[in-house]
Amino acid sequence: MQDKGLMACAALFAGALGIAVAASSVALSQSSYPSRPVRILVGFAPGGPSDIVSRVVGAKMGEILGVQFIVENKTGAGGVGRDP
Repeated sequence: MQDKGLMACAALFAGALGIAVAASSVALSQSSYPSRPVRILVGFAPGGPSDIVSRVVGAKMGEILGVQFIVENKTGAGGVGRDP
């Protein structure tokens, strides 16, 4: 069970890293993008490794791009339960 969480965390980190690299190149060419806060949707409950990694990556990307990143946890069938 823990391996799935670790794999999901690694996949989330790799995806966020790819987005950060792509966004930084876009930010250099277009200073007005993104003009609104960016939402990061996490498919797992708050407090888990996926949530923590997404918040750390979102904070760093917010510093780089100068835009607020909001992490939203949307649990469901794959996220083992629901938010209270």
